Amino acid sequence: MKLKFIKTALISLLFSTGCFINVANAGLIALDSTRGTGNQGYGGSLAMYFDVTSAINVTELGAFDSGFDGFDSEIQVGIFDRNTNLMVTEIATFLGTSNTLMGNSRFFNIADVTLGVGSYAIVARGFNDTDKNGNAGPSGTAAPTINNGSGLIQFVGGGYYGGNSINDFALTTDSGTPNRYDAGTFIYTKVTEPSTLAIFGLALVGLASRRFKKQS
Repeated sequence: MKLKFIKTALISLLFSTGCFINVANAGLIALDSTRGTGNQGYGGSLAMYFDVTSAINVTELGAFDSGFDGFDSEIQVGIFDRNTNLMVTEIATFLGTSNTLMGNSRFFNIADVTLGVGSYAIVARGFNDTDKNGNAGPSGTAAPTINNGSGLIQFVGGGYYGGNSINDFALTTDSGTPNRYDAGTFIYTKVTEPSTLAIFGLALVGLASRRFKKQS
């Protein structure tokens, strides 16, 4: 009877710990647009560079939706590794209003991708005079809000732009702030280590089971 009570109590503890981890690990929008309408129709690739200081999971890619009315033409978004110049996520393609609008961007669910400590770029292409991007200019006026997850990621450099293909990787420096464009963004969570409390609880369950068997 005592063993059953101990197991029940520990399982409840583990469940509570798991719930706490899930709440603490809610997704963050890396670049959260503050403007409602765009001010530029650049059709080539637009990039913002960021460094990952502690591993993260990218769960969704997003594209700025000027006027919140969807896209008349295709917008593509992806994340590159700046060291290898290779795409590390799938390419998200946005068209119409089928993707979920959160804040001022629409988001595309992708297969989760873990980004380890390293250097990356969020790249978007396809904006035009109908589906405008935002450009805060050198002063950074009305630039997207950076959600760095208490230091998990850090945006660096200025804005970068390139040719018409998303694979052009937007290497030309546009100066300004590291969050210069309303263009591509992403949702991410922290990669959590196994909870110390959960591990301790599992150990206690095992110990209690062994003691019970010895007494039987």
